[in-house]
Amino acid sequence: MRVSPLILALAFSVPFAGQASAQVWLNADTSKKVNQSSFRALEDWPAPSDLRRASGAPGAKYWQQQVDYVIKVSLDTTTHRVSGSEVVTYHNNSPDKLTYLWFQLDQNIEKSDSRANAMSAAIPKGMDPRFRRFLLSDTEFGYTLSRVQLVDAQGKRTDARYTMNGTQMRVNLAAPLGTGQTVKVAIDWSHEVPNGGRNGRGQKEKLKDGWST
Repeated sequence: MRVSPLILALAFSVPFAGQASAQVWLNADTSKKVNQSSFRALEDWPAPSDLRRASGAPGAKYWQQQVDYVIKVSLDTTTHRVSGSEVVTYHNNSPDKLTYLWFQLDQNIEKSDSRANAMSAAIPKGMDPRFRRFLLSDTEFGYTLSRVQLVDAQGKRTDARYTMNGTQMRVNLAAPLGTGQTVKVAIDWSHEVPNGGRNGRGQKEKLKDGWST
């Protein structure tokens, strides 16, 4: 149940043995002139700059965004529904002005119209909605957003314009967010925890009095 974006990058290389006169490509398409191996050594290092030094260490003008969260969450153990209210404070440390923010809504992967929902994808789009509901679950999983608002410096809240596309939500800002400025976004949300799946719950035989996640 995350409403925040999360980006994780991991790069690594391993040495390989071979004849000095021949290049060994692991898991590679040798019909191409470029080494396609997932385990190839890094061949082209980026030139050092004010953002990154040649060693890869942060440079004098290196910057990183900061996001602070205040989240209140409750769980209804009878209906298996999670409800949350949060205020996100976004600090723009970049040299650019921002006109919108992206939020990652992972729980929307459980929606009936999700591209990751194999059953939903297999049903023709023109099928009668009543029959479609019969084949799929009557319960609509994924996030229900009851509020998405921008909060100004005086604490006044105004409804934000936002667009949702699958597991991503774009929130438009009232004014461009300059370098060194902050903006607050208030979001109220809820979702039912599905029975099974990546983000779901399960009832185990040994757990006679409850569920596990």
